[in-house]
Amino acid sequence: MVAAQPANDHETIFTVLGDAARRRTPGGLAMQLAMTLAVAVTVLLVAPEWWSFAVLLVAPAAHAAWGLVMHRHGGLGPHHELIPVVIAATGATAALVGTISLALAMFSGTAKGTYSACGVGATSPMCRAWTNPPPASGTTIR
Repeated sequence: MVAAQPANDHETIFTVLGDAARRRTPGGLAMQLAMTLAVAVTVLLVAPEWWSFAVLLVAPAAHAAWGLVMHRHGGLGPHHELIPVVIAATGATAALVGTISLALAMFSGTAKGTYSACGVGATSPMCRAWTNPPPASGTTIR
């Protein structure tokens, strides 16, 4: 989002996202920023165990914030160059942390997924047998 077009004219993730943000209207970017942050806060308040999704929503919010900064200030002076860099670093860090935390949650079995089939709403007979075992029949040895 911050890097300028490289000398060899190959597109990078930064040039693609930067061009996309520059083409959007400031109103659209402000709406994206407000909505993604609102959804992230709602997720944190309603279901804090899904904080990974809330962190992932910071990445598109940072993209919108970067676009707003570039629309408002255009060519930033030398004393304002750090602002877009910090916004881009925040978005990249949020995307990385959110992705890694979701992957760890799925593969470690602490989130619903293929590795943790016996969750709260599990309907398989095996899961129900573990949570509510059938009563023992026959004589009980004491």
